[in-house]
Amino acid sequence: MHTDGLRYRTTTTCVGTLLMAAGDAGITHVSLGESAAVLVDALRAQAGQRPFREADAEDGDPLPAWLTALASHLDHDVPLPPLPIVTAGTPFQQRVWEALRQVPAGSTTTYRALAEAVGQPGAVRAVGSACGANRVAVLIPCHRAVRTDGGLGGFRWGLERKRALLDRERHAR
Repeated sequence: MHTDGLRYRTTTTCVGTLLMAAGDAGITHVSLGESAAVLVDALRAQAGQRPFREADAEDGDPLPAWLTALASHLDHDVPLPPLPIVTAGTPFQQRVWEALRQVPAGSTTTYRALAEAVGQPGAVRAVGSACGANRVAVLIPCHRAVRTDGGLGGFRWGLERKRALLDRERHAR
């Protein structure tokens, strides 16, 4: 297996095109969008000078199987196996992302409740920023964070996708 640099793969799901990328330690990016080309271009811009190539299952790369597992989860409500996620963020962002992982599928929490959960009740906007900085859609379920008034708030991959993810989770319960 070639493990140098960043590897990626795309597929189509019920919520749009899904891109997953990984480095040697695990999954670093999961993005949702309208087209593979746009998602790959965005990943290329983020990767900078880092080597970058499409993942190849023939080389024994686990990324294609991880992508298939996530796509099956999204499209068919198949339980998601544990996947190796590698997140880069500040200690505050890490605490927010961990709190989000505790929110059950089909449920939501508020940005305010997340701020309280991480011990910084005045940091509601910073929680929203942490959600926006999340590079692993669905695996860190920022789509489960909503405004105090019940409004969806923002979502890095679009409000329609956020709504679709929440609806799918609610119906799968």
